[in-house]
Amino acid sequence: MWTKYEVELKFTTPFASSTPKNPKDIEAMLEARMPAKPPEDAIPLPELAEQVSEEVEATTEVERGYATFKRDENGFYYEARCVRAHIKDCANQLQGLLGIKA
Repeated sequence: MWTKYEVELKFTTPFASSTPKNPKDIEAMLEARMPAKPPEDAIPLPELAEQVSEEVEATTEVERGYATFKRDENGFYYEARCVRAHIKDCANQLQGLLGIKA
């Protein structure tokens, strides 16, 4: 059903990340984003925080407030949901300029 693509992005300006690199910041971020009524199959917060900590190679030695990108065996990666959110934001910016309602 899905076709997977590997894409390489090249940036011409500085590019910011939003995933904390300190375990306490990660847990606070996840707690703030937690829905009021989590789904039945929700991963417990401590387990999810540990998973994200591993993906960003978090350490308590990093000062709080530092952000980074997730990584895998190929290096840094930018999640598809982030690309989608960026495209949606760009479309919303053009909406008013072009006089389009939706």
